[in-house]
Amino acid sequence: MRSSRSWIKVKSKPKSFLARRVVDQERIASFHGTMIANKGDWVIRDPLGLKRDLVVMTDSAFRSTYDTIDNPSALAPPEANYHDTEGAPV
Repeated sequence: MRSSRSWIKVKSKPKSFLARRVVDQERIASFHGTMIANKGDWVIRDPLGLKRDLVVMTDSAFRSTYDTIDNPSALAPPEANYHDTEGAPV
């Protein structure tokens, strides 16, 4: 079977999914194996349509790739979402 050697321009279809910001370092089990998510990273649920898969992305990669749909304040700088034991921002 032969394949064409000509490249065509394509774009991904819009798709929404769930994501959450990591508060403390944690291990994430996925189809890709165990990943370490550091404070400020994002865990994305099923971005490729694989059944219940999880993917870890750095904050900068997440911000350059995705927009929030229903909670714009979720993209506040990571330090704005963390507080020390006395309630002061870290």
